[in-house]
Amino acid sequence: MEYYRKLDDTHHLSSYEVKLPIWDGVNSVFKPFEPWKQGRGNRAAQNVRIGWYQAYNKSKHDRHVAFKSADLQNLVNAVAGLLVLLTAQFKDEDFSAAATGLTVEGYSFHDMEPATGSLFRISYPDDWTDAEMYEFDWSELSQQADRFQKIDFDRILV
Repeated sequence: MEYYRKLDDTHHLSSYEVKLPIWDGVNSVFKPFEPWKQGRGNRAAQNVRIGWYQAYNKSKHDRHVAFKSADLQNLVNAVAGLLVLLTAQFKDEDFSAAATGLTVEGYSFHDMEPATGSLFRISYPDDWTDAEMYEFDWSELSQQADRFQKIDFDRILV
């Protein structure tokens, strides 16, 4: 999880929200990495644990004692966590093998964007500081041999 903790610093994983519209429970919005939000960029907060991941890890290593923690709530949070990771990298691209075609979209009664596969809905981070944003000027980038900025994850101290 320490690698994903570093991704929170660069991709704001803890600011994503995932909704399962067909969820018939009190909490239909999941924030799988939210516990990291308060300590983003703070080395002192590196020991903040993610509950659903702790439950998964315990049930994996000690099924006789911890299997009860492998519940539906933790499963949905784990799936939401995976969706956040994929969305942070690829947005809503689903890499389908199907041919592209003409689609007609109508009114959506959901307050979030469709996520990969369209079963879940997702809300993207909106808490970027000016220092974290970058300029995108294709007229300049198109002239550069190396158009991709590299992230030095070793400099991230979490």
